[in-house]
Amino acid sequence: MTLSKTAGAPAEPLQLGDIQAITLTGYGHLRHAAYLFLRLPRVGGDMCDPNATITPEAHSLLKTTARLANGAKIAPTRAEREKSAINVAFTFDGLAALGLSSATLQSFPPEFQGGMTQDYRARALGDTGTNSPEYWQWGGTKPGLAKNGDQTQAVDLEKLPDLLLLCYAELASQLDAMVADLKSHWVACGAVVIADERAEPDMHDSREHFGFRDNITSVHIDGGFGVKDPGQSIVPAGEFVLGYKNAYGQYTATPCLDGSTDIGKNGTYLVFRKLVQDVPAFWKYCETIAANLPNPTADAIPPEFIGAKMVGRWRSGAPLALCPFADDPALALDSDLVNNFGYSAEDPKGFGCPMGAHMRRANPRDTLSTLDPAGSRVVVDHHRVLRRARSYGAPYEDPTTAEPDGEERGLLFFCVSADIARQFEFVQQTWMMDPKFADMWNEPDPITGQEANVYGDPATGAEFTIPQKTGRIRLRSVPQFITVAAGAYFFLPGIAALQRIVDG
Repeated sequence: MTLSKTAGAPAEPLQLGDIQAITLTGYGHLRHAAYLFLRLPRVGGDMCDPNATITPEAHSLLKTTARLANGAKIAPTRAEREKSAINVAFTFDGLAALGLSSATLQSFPPEFQGGMTQDYRARALGDTGTNSPEYWQWGGTKPGLAKNGDQTQAVDLEKLPDLLLLCYAELASQLDAMVADLKSHWVACGAVVIADERAEPDMHDSREHFGFRDNITSVHIDGGFGVKDPGQSIVPAGEFVLGYKNAYGQYTATPCLDGSTDIGKNGTYLVFRKLVQDVPAFWKYCETIAANLPNPTADAIPPEFIGAKMVGRWRSGAPLALCPFADDPALALDSDLVNNFGYSAEDPKGFGCPMGAHMRRANPRDTLSTLDPAGSRVVVDHHRVLRRARSYGAPYEDPTTAEPDGEERGLLFFCVSADIARQFEFVQQTWMMDPKFADMWNEPDPITGQEANVYGDPATGAEFTIPQKTGRIRLRSVPQFITVAAGAYFFLPGIAALQRIVDG
């Protein structure tokens, strides 16, 4: 990782040691990761009492655990990097259980206070149907309650975490020892381990379960960490770290202790979503579509072509905008080329990468339909997030021939943003889930969308259009390939603020 500067006036230097490291780096050198979601014990013994505070024993252990949190640092060589790391984050419910005052709690943004499962928010995020929080493994709502009202009243408190410990290690034995030690201490003081989510180390920084190369696009942060991607924007640090100027040249509002002491500086918000991937369904759909497409040549259309069109890259990672007709593995491995493109010049009509492809929706780059290329880049930079996702579950040897085996696999999606509503929620609602994105009609995201989130005739289900110079291919009844299984919003304080919070 390297520090970066934009031309002209230098950015305000980041106080690296006070920023929890997961904010600025995904710990790429630490292959093994575990995420502990804990419900803390309350005074009086009722862990579902929303007005009870945590026990003195839990508070004491929290102070000890908080001191383990790793701050960011510049480490030019692998030998200088940490061999293991821990970061600490809280849900709003967890902060309330610490006994913070009402004035302090109300200084947090409403989306963090309300949580991911609020009824209107769940609908906006696409968490309906099989994605509904009432079906989540944890962090969701009680089944059958508050169907037409505010689901915050139906939150399943027994499965709602207060505390998140993000644990990373170079070796599996290190991670196992770290997690075992943390769990033994927390369980001994009365905490409940809501979930112990483990990433799959063999897939870290390589391919996700559908078989496509992952972790390609990075964000270059002005004045902070980031890989320099030729052709990509440099984004102000305040988009991701509180207390610094954002893309509007302003400071995002930060929470304060009792209206006076800033506890937001060098902190951020962490979004978590557990996404289950149906790999056999994805490739069988691609195979069926490819086999039934009319083709004027004798060559059969491969299923990989359909899959690449829906994702926006070939399985190697090569972008369709630069190689629309065939994969180019050499281009995919060239760091100067793999992200060095826009759509307005190379692929304005979507003949390479369709307008509705997953990658093009998540980052439209320079082709928002109502703006010129320069204006589009500016607006898109107002909605970027720092992705910190890792896969979980055993990978298939060949995803394209996968058969159901009863095992769960998917993505532990984390992202960092200083403004949950303007960044994560905007992208999820306006670009990913909207069936009318880019002047389309019945087309939510073909990878993360769902069949129920459409307008018009339900018989056609979700659609996906592959533009061609001789016409267009329109796929109908695109199934749902990804299901949300858990989720939560977390506050990730700066190191100094973390100490202030746990010290009361």
